[in-house]
Amino acid sequence: MATALAALRDSGGRRTAGRQAVLQALANATHLSAAQVRDRIATLGVCVDLSTVHRTLNALVTAGAVHASRSASTRVGHAGGWTVTNAEP
Repeated sequence: MATALAALRDSGGRRTAGRQAVLQALANATHLSAAQVRDRIATLGVCVDLSTVHRTLNALVTAGAVHASRSASTRVGHAGGWTVTNAEP
């Protein structure tokens, strides 16, 4: 998580509680949708809106902290169409 936060900071992003929660939800996870990330965050006792998760994931992808791919079977921007994988080993 420290590497991802450093990448985010280096790209001009801020270290916020929401971003930390998203990274924590991604820890030890593979191929999660944004909704699944939000659900994992909820189990941590943090309440975030799905739009916040999407914005955070986009910022983390831009920073190179996570990888994202879009399923060919879903339309662009569809909430369930993104698969996010933690970029850290």
